[in-house]
Amino acid sequence: MSNIRLRAVCKNTPQCESRSHHLYCPYCCRPLLETGPAAPPVHLPLPLHMYRHPAERIGKSTSVHAKVVAYDDTTLFVDDCKALGADAQRVHERYPDPSRVLLLYPSKDAKPLSQLPRSSFDTLIVLDGTWKQAKTMYNALKHVGFQSVTIGFSDSSAIASIPRNDASSESHSSTTHNQAHGEPGESAEQPAAPVKTLFWRFQDVGEHCLATIEAVYYFYRDYFNIYEEGEYDGRYDGLLYYFKMQYDAVQSYYRERPDIAFTKRKTGSEQYIKYEGEEEINRVE
Repeated sequence: MSNIRLRAVCKNTPQCESRSHHLYCPYCCRPLLETGPAAPPVHLPLPLHMYRHPAERIGKSTSVHAKVVAYDDTTLFVDDCKALGADAQRVHERYPDPSRVLLLYPSKDAKPLSQLPRSSFDTLIVLDGTWKQAKTMYNALKHVGFQSVTIGFSDSSAIASIPRNDASSESHSSTTHNQAHGEPGESAEQPAAPVKTLFWRFQDVGEHCLATIEAVYYFYRDYFNIYEEGEYDGRYDGLLYYFKMQYDAVQSYYRERPDIAFTKRKTGSEQYIKYEGEEEINRVE
């Protein structure tokens, strides 16, 4: 069991040595075994490109989580996408056929994954930033030929339990709110009952607006349901390893301190903390 307050300095690169961290180094994206067990590695069937807005602090982004647990299949870029979107040559150097790239964003013309033949794509792009940042990034990329896609995973599907782990450590990094089943004013085709976020930080765009790593996880759950055969075996649950660790730590902190009120600014804050005698949130419902 890892210590919630234990920190270590990564020495892989000079940049890593700038400060200590919990659980993993956000610069080289390697676990810090001195602070707790490493997440089980995850193999992704579709390469993942994460674009983190430069104004988004690395310590607040869980795009790093995806790189740590799916190191070989995840590529991180720090880019607001404005220059990329305006430079067709640069786009084609990175993506020779932009039409084969999926851009996960709930735009008006985005399609559920279920409407796309598996043979029509080979890369997934996810934007990481606040809603305002992500919308600007999307607007910079929407004309380059990518296929906009939304998450079609809903309560009518086989919703997976968020992975439990024995570690009680908390990394205070957090995800931002740039992925969801819908954005105010932008309505893509919606499932009847979209999943709800378990993210603990305040956001004002609704309970179905997912944290970045949640969106990544549910995309690959959606992918499994659509393109794979057999019963889901938990193969992508490790994507939520660090997120679940933080979630558990937040729950434990407030349960052990009932005199401290959880923020009322969060949608559904009254039901968010599960005190003794109440059912723990183990499923996204």
